[in-house]
Amino acid sequence: DRNEKQDIASLTSAEMLVAKRISALFKTFRWKDKVAEKGDNARTHTGIIAQDVQAAFTAEGLDAGDYSLFISSTWWEHDVDVPAVEAADAVDAVYREVTNSDGMVTNELVTSAKEAVEAVDAYTRTDTYDTQSEAPAGATSKTRMGIRYPELLSFVAAYNEQRFASIETRLTALEG
Repeated sequence: DRNEKQDIASLTSAEMLVAKRISALFKTFRWKDKVAEKGDNARTHTGIIAQDVQAAFTAEGLDAGDYSLFISSTWWEHDVDVPAVEAADAVDAVYREVTNSDGMVTNELVTSAKEAVEAVDAYTRTDTYDTQSEAPAGATSKTRMGIRYPELLSFVAAYNEQRFASIETRLTALEG
């Protein structure tokens, strides 16, 4: 809705150059996790590499992060070694008789009831943190970039429309 938008404009010459670069970047690929899971049965996709899109913007002096077609998320990971847990049977409350100084016999609690514990091998857990300030020392920064395809394809379509209009204008002049 036009009523909810502002700064409506055609692509700038720098944006046109970025879109031209992007148009040549489409590739086929397979996701690494799907190849690990399915081997040769992993399917082939068509798309674009986010880092290549970022480089196309940079090459024309623009910041891909200023455009909604490009996304980048950074977080911090820290591995925590979790020790093994030995199995333990359930234990009921155990009492022993105690005679006090008056010769009175009472029962004293030795252990309280515990639930059975299943054995677990040692393992490494990866904790994640949204900001560096909340991450512990030694945490590793991770970044994942991505593309919003409806936005990307609209950007390229705008480039193509402007390019086609320019070609048609030149062709009409040549034929006239």
